[in-house]
Amino acid sequence: DTVVYSSAWVDRTVLFGTLEGDVRRDDFADAAAPSALPSLQTESGTLVKSLVAADDWVLAGGPGNAAILFSTSGQRLADLPIPSRMMAASVSPDGTEVLGGFARGGAILWRVTRNLGQPAFVPQSTLALPTNIHSVLHGGDEIYAAGAFGEVQEYSRTGELQRRWPARNAVVSLAASGRQLLVGSTEGVTDAWPLAAPNLVAVMPAGQNRSEERRVGKECSLP
Repeated sequence: DTVVYSSAWVDRTVLFGTLEGDVRRDDFADAAAPSALPSLQTESGTLVKSLVAADDWVLAGGPGNAAILFSTSGQRLADLPIPSRMMAASVSPDGTEVLGGFARGGAILWRVTRNLGQPAFVPQSTLALPTNIHSVLHGGDEIYAAGAFGEVQEYSRTGELQRRWPARNAVVSLAASGRQLLVGSTEGVTDAWPLAAPNLVAVMPAGQNRSEERRVGKECSLP
């Protein structure tokens, strides 16, 4: 009865960000009979494009000027100011930081703290990322960003561009598996880039066809 634009999974609870601007939650403690939990309302009337969560908080990107922080009990804790709609978000592997990437470019790195027992997000730094971001990944020491700009980019925590990989069409998801970076695209293909390999990837100029790109990539690769 809706369109889902984002999702997150915490313990046995799955969360869905919807077209109408709410975050629906289902408890799968009994997988054979999941139960609906109270929804979280952004009250924005706009789709929830990004969603991340932990044991005691949920962060939803709905309005264009705020990322909304909820407690898991449903309390609206804060409207975090942002420069444009939050298109993607990612939690650091240790759970102490959250990275948010925005439609008009740039990202904010928040530190997750506790204030009188309640979760609170404190801005740590901003990063100058490209516009049209659709996915970000907080890898701990590295940060990854991708979208509709033709490549996946790796940054240091201070925002220095370190490596780049060519991307198929628009990239809509990023994930790390061991020492591989997994890249999902709108054409239904997932690429896996070995993070331990040297960054000897040729990014072709606009208009060059895929057969030329494959040939150049093969000639540039090392054993």
